[in-house]
Amino acid sequence: MVAVTIGKHRGVPSLRQSPPERHMIVVIPGGTASTEVQAKHCRWLSRGEWSRAAARIEPLLAVLDELELPAPAQGLAAIRLWGQTGARPEDWVSAADPVYLEAMLDHVRLHTLDDHALLRAEREHLFNYLQAQLGDAGCRFELIGELGYVRGELAFATAMCSAHALDSREPDAFLPVAAVSREHDRLVGELQLLLHQAPMNRQREEQGRLPVNSIWFWGGGRAPAPATIALPHLFAGDPQFLGYWRSGGGEVTRWSGENGQLPADISLACVVVPPPGPNRPGLLDELLQMAKHRLARGQIHCLTVVFSDGWRVRLRRWALLALWRNRRWPATERNDE
Repeated sequence: MVAVTIGKHRGVPSLRQSPPERHMIVVIPGGTASTEVQAKHCRWLSRGEWSRAAARIEPLLAVLDELELPAPAQGLAAIRLWGQTGARPEDWVSAADPVYLEAMLDHVRLHTLDDHALLRAEREHLFNYLQAQLGDAGCRFELIGELGYVRGELAFATAMCSAHALDSREPDAFLPVAAVSREHDRLVGELQLLLHQAPMNRQREEQGRLPVNSIWFWGGGRAPAPATIALPHLFAGDPQFLGYWRSGGGEVTRWSGENGQLPADISLACVVVPPPGPNRPGLLDELLQMAKHRLARGQIHCLTVVFSDGWRVRLRRWALLALWRNRRWPATERNDE
């Protein structure tokens, strides 16, 4: 059995001891990265102490729980927008992820449409279409970079996690419920009718591609007021992490991985978020080897590796010496909650 303890932030599992001062956290991006990490680093990582969130959450929230820092009560989309633009948004913001909802026999399954499944020109066309059909002073549809938003003064209840976190799963348990869902459900209903009629979707279906038949709204709220929070150094290009660190006055080094190099100045107390998608072969492997080397030499007191599906493993130096431990790899287990 894998021991899971419940932390104090949003029912997220955490380990009982407070994070030490020299604590390095590495976030493993989604996709095939977890499989690659298992193939190359299973033996030593499996010796650590594993835990998992009770429900699927954003990697940022898992990292904050590991650091025993407060998670935002709302406004994850506004925080992400802050990270993208460098400026704190003043209005209400929700993330708007284009998705395909697959009708099964007795439920619906959600599928994300990433940059390869939905090209940049298609995203621009989609958000221009939605703005022309539904946008007004209280509800504006915007595409910033590759990320979609709806913003304005018309606040409504949204899901707390992204479509990416729920890819290929049932989304019902993560939707707003009861009376608070009224405005959300009205907007989604209108959107689905419009998307059914959209010329772009007809063209996609003729080409044998999945249509965009809904929008997943999540992280709605306003950005937190700027604060001063004791944060470790962040090395990342991920806008949600960048936004939270900016809101808390933390030290940030932007790292997109585009040059195929690890940051030269990775500190001993830090959070490192490698970029998702294809990068230089071996970049993630090199990062974990460096982290293991630092732990073995006592340069860091603790290493935590956070996976995108909610699993995390925490290791101290003695765990590397526990050669007799032969644990299974918990991160391959499915969680259908």
